Amino acid sequence: MIRRKKYIPVLLTGIYIMTVISGCRKAEEIKNPVYYDQNVIIQATDNMENTKDYHNSAEVTAQNSEQIEEKKNYIPDSEIDIHNTPSAGRFCYSQMTDPQKKCYEKIRKAIEQQRPYLDWNDCCCSVETINTILMCITYDYPEYFWYSNEYCYAQSDGKNTKTANKIILKYEYTKDEVYELTEKIYPVVQDYLKSVRHLKSDYEKALAGYEYIINNTVYDNFRANYGYGSFGEMDKETISCWNISGVFLNHRAICRGYVQAYQYLMNLQGIKCGYVYGENHCWNIIQLDGDWYYTDITWGDPVLEITHRDTGWVEYVQQGIDYSYFAITTEQLLQIHTPDFEQNLQLPECTATKDNYFVRNPDTDKINIFA
Repeated sequence: MIRRKKYIPVLLTGIYIMTVISGCRKAEEIKNPVYYDQNVIIQATDNMENTKDYHNSAEVTAQNSEQIEEKKNYIPDSEIDIHNTPSAGRFCYSQMTDPQKKCYEKIRKAIEQQRPYLDWNDCCCSVETINTILMCITYDYPEYFWYSNEYCYAQSDGKNTKTANKIILKYEYTKDEVYELTEKIYPVVQDYLKSVRHLKSDYEKALAGYEYIINNTVYDNFRANYGYGSFGEMDKETISCWNISGVFLNHRAICRGYVQAYQYLMNLQGIKCGYVYGENHCWNIIQLDGDWYYTDITWGDPVLEITHRDTGWVEYVQQGIDYSYFAITTEQLLQIHTPDFEQNLQLPECTATKDNYFVRNPDTDKINIFA
């Protein structure tokens, strides 16, 4: 999952610059994290902004293993409240019908608890709809870093292939690994939120997150070529590049790690931020001061690919922050990316410019590729 931006080759002493690449890649304090033996989620609602309709973090609903076993991997309607949920306001969830939201919440709870499967007898959602919901939970919940929809699917009974009777769920980490990683991620995120607690506007918070992730993350070009079709063969360090642990713990990521880490920080500060996919790449859509913008934090982290003439060794050198991809319009986005409309729900038209970096900073000496 890499994007290449070629420049004219330039001869340097001892090295030859072949290409310039930017990969598909780079408040308030969280209080009272809640840890469960079987599933660990950061609970960060106590001290977050309550002025917006977005639920800032996951509501912890995990149950212990005995309770899960007793329920035989079935979640009844009585446990679902589609209005009182951490999903309310999230980009994909907010576009669904009430019956679809009910299905979404059942599946989300199972993923939060890391159940291996979910027995299903809810005919309101077809196999196709369930597979879409599995994708949307990946897009809506960056904090569920142990989950990705690629190897999860709805299973029919073979008689009616459009109706599901079971949902198969697979995870990239064990429950013990989730516990260990969450304990490490929590203080990093808490320190960041403390450092930006003085910021007031959506623009300031969004820009600070953009700069923080780029300044603290290296795009891992060597691991970018692993497709998710082979994630079962990946080592843990490679898998981490695809989720928030790569950014917050290892400081190495590819596009999905960058995008989900940014989305997570924005959500914790009450800013609506979604995940958009297209052309083997992903980026964010973010609402600032009531208007939607696209932001590609990966392309905002440009890297030089340098081949040493004598040895052939390839070196990747980061080149600072490119603000061209922060808070851009749909028109600008379509000059560089095309969303996969089969892999995304409805995307709003982004026409506002007031929170674009160069509109806010007209006298900057930074280069704007859209100028």
